[in-house]
Amino acid sequence: MTNQPMKILFMIYMLFLFLFVIIKIDNGLRGINLFNIFDPNISLRVNLVPFETIQANFSAIQYGFYGNAFFNLVGNTIAFLPLGFFLGYLYKYSFIKTALLSFLISSSFEVFQLLTNLGRFDIDDIILNVGSIIIGYLMYRIFKIIKESISRLN
Repeated sequence: MTNQPMKILFMIYMLFLFLFVIIKIDNGLRGINLFNIFDPNISLRVNLVPFETIQANFSAIQYGFYGNAFFNLVGNTIAFLPLGFFLGYLYKYSFIKTALLSFLISSSFEVFQLLTNLGRFDIDDIILNVGSIIIGYLMYRIFKIIKESISRLN
């Protein structure tokens, strides 16, 4: 099997990831402002405290407020899982390279959202995204081991 179908699938996935993370599908490009760095309220849209948003989301879920909290935790996790698999499968990246690239990709999304007024910069999103990408990569490694084991049996 050639990688061409997987590469096409990867491109479609990246488009949907962009729409999900940056454009947020329902938000569109309303409110985009490329000069947002000069906004005096920019600090209100930045969270640099690790696990603050994650803890708030878990607390909200614990008290029955599922909506955005559940979507943030599960949505980010599901959205970024395939990226780790694709990086391993298509590009044969090592664990370290995948972890570093996942940090760069996730950080880029967060900075872009902040600078364009399409979202906020949240360190917890980076933590969730990187963790999800790494889990996706580990799933690829397990898939690869199983595939090689089956090949040896045949």
